[in-house]
Amino acid sequence: MVHPAGRKLDDLPAGTRIGTSAPRRIAQLTASHPHLTIVPVRGNADTRLRLAHAGDVDAVILALAGLRRLGREDEATEIIDTERMMPALGAGQLALQIRASNQNLLDLLTPLTDATATRAALTERTLLRALAGHCHAPIAGHATTDAAGDLRLSARVYSPDGTQMLAAGRTGPDPQTLGDAVAQDLIAQGANDVLASSRRS
Repeated sequence: MVHPAGRKLDDLPAGTRIGTSAPRRIAQLTASHPHLTIVPVRGNADTRLRLAHAGDVDAVILALAGLRRLGREDEATEIIDTERMMPALGAGQLALQIRASNQNLLDLLTPLTDATATRAALTERTLLRALAGHCHAPIAGHATTDAAGDLRLSARVYSPDGTQMLAAGRTGPDPQTLGDAVAQDLIAQGANDVLASSRRS
């Protein structure tokens, strides 16, 4: 979060205008801090920072990676951890798509593959597919790998207004099995109905 006056999220008074546009972030902020006012903002990180510094909004929520890319990480008032603001499924992943027949390029790129990141991405994508999610759905999740090599997937589904939140998490060795299992846990709690409301909104 970037707040030009240096305040942190939990210290913001009622009515503080927070700029963000991602349905996932809006739902999570509304659920955890219902006294704040969410202001939809568009544009790149520079544009959003300008809005905060110009007073069009009181603070903005941005991806830390974006601030780092701009060399403006020091402007972050608070780095919100993934338990409080769970990321989008697949966030931070970079994938390259090439022609299947281009073996030379495949040979060049294969050493760049991060096996741990690939397993995490497969786990998260399996969950998203099982929930029939899309980029505007308020679904959040985060897959990590423990010291033993097992995957841990935590996931949440929100209603657009943040009044409903479903949570599930499991550990397992196989990305697809784990992603499907956590999705089924969420579906058993009513995720399909909650997500249907996001498609109508």
